[in-house]
Amino acid sequence: TRGEDAANAAGEGTGVGVQRAPSLPPPAPSFPGPYDRHSRVGGNPVGAIAPNPPRGEDAANAAGEGTADGAQRAAPPSIPKRPVIPPKAGTYWQARRAPSPLPTPSWRTRAAAGALALFALAQILIPLRHWAYPGNVRWNEDGYRFSWRVLLTEKHGHVRFRVRDPATGEERVVLPEEHLTPLQAERMATEPDMILSTARIIARDYDRKGVASAEVRADAFVAFNGREAVRFIDPDADLARIEPGLWPKRFVLPGPPER
Repeated sequence: TRGEDAANAAGEGTGVGVQRAPSLPPPAPSFPGPYDRHSRVGGNPVGAIAPNPPRGEDAANAAGEGTADGAQRAAPPSIPKRPVIPPKAGTYWQARRAPSPLPTPSWRTRAAAGALALFALAQILIPLRHWAYPGNVRWNEDGYRFSWRVLLTEKHGHVRFRVRDPATGEERVVLPEEHLTPLQAERMATEPDMILSTARIIARDYDRKGVASAEVRADAFVAFNGREAVRFIDPDADLARIEPGLWPKRFVLPGPPER
């Protein structure tokens, strides 16, 4: 204290020989640590490690807290943020983030896709085309082929043809076996389009023999799924004048009623 210092200074020149008391250093400033909620011993929490002593400007600011110049303690230095480095061109992350443009298909690819689409459409429309025809498809067989109908129809029949010369009115009977094999004649007896084709073959044969514009009619009888045989083809229809096609076969008579 100032009194003791003055007494010691006064006693230096006296003979009393009073020695001067050593002066104590100023107390070190305390810095708040992570354990401020706990009790402190000597400015540090119990059992805590003392923080590193301040350096440079921090030490000067800490020392000037209690001085008359009113220098304030400097804020701790800010840690710079790590800069975000964009990915380089051609890297894996850029390839994942950036969507790749779709390649333009070649004309071969487009042609193949169009052909496959037409094929798929044909596989759907051809089996369902029989719904566009009137009557029982299993009897008149309009659109029967390729219609996904297997083992649903059993028919047995026989047919003979009547050929008439329009110039003389003469009429004669022609059997299918005169122009077809036995197997062909058996298959033809229950197929309307085959009956029509056979009639046109007979008309051309008579045209070569000198009978021009011969009329060909058929007497055909068919038993359908175990029923009694009934007339299958209109006996008054001139089959030699009917052109085959995709339209309904009007020369086929209505079939027996469904059971």
